[in-house]
Amino acid sequence: MIRALLIAAAIAIAPGAHAVEYLKGQAGSDGCVGAGSLTAWSAIAFAAGGDRAAAHAAARCLATRVPEIQNQTDRELYILGLVAGGVSPRGAGGHDLVAELERGRVGGYYRPGGTTNGAIFGILALRAAGRPVPAAVTTRLLRDQAPDGGFSFVPRGTEVDMTAAAIEALVAAGHRCSYRPIVRARRALARLRNRDGGFPIDPGGASNVQSTAWAVQAAAACGARDPAATAYLVRQQAPDGSIRYGTLPRLWPTAQAIPALFRRALPVR
Repeated sequence: MIRALLIAAAIAIAPGAHAVEYLKGQAGSDGCVGAGSLTAWSAIAFAAGGDRAAAHAAARCLATRVPEIQNQTDRELYILGLVAGGVSPRGAGGHDLVAELERGRVGGYYRPGGTTNGAIFGILALRAAGRPVPAAVTTRLLRDQAPDGGFSFVPRGTEVDMTAAAIEALVAAGHRCSYRPIVRARRALARLRNRDGGFPIDPGGASNVQSTAWAVQAAAACGARDPAATAYLVRQQAPDGSIRYGTLPRLWPTAQAIPALFRRALPVR
């Protein structure tokens, strides 16, 4: 068993490094990798892959994109990207993004426009910034858990991405993986796995790269490996290092798959 785990880890690291090199090749001289949200995911990916210089360059670019923020979920993602790249979210582009996020909390949600996914990413952003998580947010998140143990963008639904992200958020908030809501969420996630080892976004759908990456990261948050899901990600890698997702542009799936290939859960610092 130990030998099998070591082999699985070795298989993942080489594709992960190859994916990082591909993503670096898509960055501009200013460190930007497309729009602000993609640059944020790229900063996280570079940091997860151990390339601090590329992560810092992406985060410095991200700081200039703060005016592009349109909602609290964007703000949460920017905080995660800035912290991953070693840039303070408290003075990015003349804004204190952490204070702005905290001022937007109404009960357990971050508004305007916040719901379950905003609570999940709010927890991750606050922990990335070293801030405590308000009890109201965790309480709201737990109330939003579906009867089958899953989570979704809205209360009491189940889909892979948010179930996995909620596991990461609850662990980041200080809960052990033996905590019953996390146990239930992990069981819900396991039931959604497809026969090819990957995960769909919604129950019964086809596997895709990003949902599978989220599932791998959720396992990593609990100190576990998912060789079948990792193997699915590796099978989607093109010779140039990019990660394929059907006919979609490859930057997004590559950036979001890299942390999983390195077994890094959010928040990445």
